[in-house]
Amino acid sequence: MNATLTPLSVLLVEDSASDAGLIVRHLQKAGFEVRHERVIDFDEMRAALGRPAPDVVISDFSLPGFGAAGALDTLRDSGLDIPFIVVSGVIDEASAIELMRSGAHDYLKKDSLGRLGPAVRRELTEAFGRREQRHAAAAVRESEERFRAMADAAPDGIVAINESGVIVFLSRGARAMFGYAEDEAVGQHVTLLMPEEGHAVHVEDAARDAAAEPFTVLGNVREARGRRKDGTIFPMEFAVSKAVVRGQTLLTAVIRDMTGRKAIDSTLRFLAAHTGPVGPDGFFRPLAKFLAEVLNADFVCIDRLSGDSLDAETLAMYTDGHFDDNIVYGLKDTPCGQVVGKEVCSFPKGVSQLFPADAALQALKAEGYVGVTLWGASGAPVGLIALITRRPLPDTALAESILHLVAVRAAGEIERDNAEATVRAHNDDLNRFNHAMVDRELRMIQLKEEVNALRARLGESPPYFADPNPSEQA
Repeated sequence: MNATLTPLSVLLVEDSASDAGLIVRHLQKAGFEVRHERVIDFDEMRAALGRPAPDVVISDFSLPGFGAAGALDTLRDSGLDIPFIVVSGVIDEASAIELMRSGAHDYLKKDSLGRLGPAVRRELTEAFGRREQRHAAAAVRESEERFRAMADAAPDGIVAINESGVIVFLSRGARAMFGYAEDEAVGQHVTLLMPEEGHAVHVEDAARDAAAEPFTVLGNVREARGRRKDGTIFPMEFAVSKAVVRGQTLLTAVIRDMTGRKAIDSTLRFLAAHTGPVGPDGFFRPLAKFLAEVLNADFVCIDRLSGDSLDAETLAMYTDGHFDDNIVYGLKDTPCGQVVGKEVCSFPKGVSQLFPADAALQALKAEGYVGVTLWGASGAPVGLIALITRRPLPDTALAESILHLVAVRAAGEIERDNAEATVRAHNDDLNRFNHAMVDRELRMIQLKEEVNALRARLGESPPYFADPNPSEQA
């Protein structure tokens, strides 16, 4: 056997054994080592395609009850991408063209079989090219799916844009961070994710990044501000890399929401700034205002507990940017009543529906709530801090963390204030006792003077004599 022959598996749709032999001989003369199978109807062809697939199908145009059109439909139904060549002695031009439109790759007349070898080689090459393209496309899809899976598993947000700044990919973390569904953001300019005042700076940075060398990480971590779908502005940091994917330059940013870290840093700075003597507003009013601002809350109250923790006295109440007068209120049927005795109590949404008897919640149209108990040195609750929003809490864990940070200091201030109140009460009692003793002494002196005057009128000597230290006289 000639080692230079090209192996070729042929499926012949042909009812004439002699014609099938003629086709095989022409292929052999063209340099093929031919292995062939001949079929004459649907069932035989389906069975043959179900075995190891042939390299090429060569079909006569017309067979009794079958033919090239039926064979082509059978091949197409199998899903195989195999060259299909029509060879016939009685095919007209119109029928041949229709078969080509339906998916046949070539057609020859039986008196032109000299062209069969080159036609088969050409179609085998093109079929190989199509397979390679499919494999490459599948590899790209697989790579993209792996990238998407890894990107979606990352806690940070990942956003990819093209050279024009148009978003082409938004990871699950980025969707959660910015509040957009993928189909809402992909195809939009990346300035969608930034406040308007930062658009010009971003466009300039993106142009510079696009001009940098490909396959590089572009500079250090940068800080900027992002904009969520609901309009909320938040701090973020990001790092940008550049790569060329399928001929397209992409800038990919890994983005981290810095809201939590910035809020924690601000809380630590606030506490550090209030470690010494407090100003005229005390500690609680500045704390309530700070918590409302750092956690974007609509209402904050700081309470002292009284009456076996059944009642609360507000030490600071901050609502919609202003302070309210302090009040005493009962904790029954309020979410604050659920807080006392627990480390923390959160209702991320629907708090008004959960506590319909709480008139304050209904008036605020409250949605989110988080509260923390303030524990005294003895281990008993001395107060609480409550935070309310008119929308679902966006980050319950962050709110709880910050409340825990300030709780120790707030509890200490309440205990200090309670101790000072006790000292003041004791001082008041002592002052009242001293005043009573002085009044008694003055009354005794007055009585003695009255006795002396009475004895003098009676001509008797006075029994009491003036004492330079009347308060020490018996």
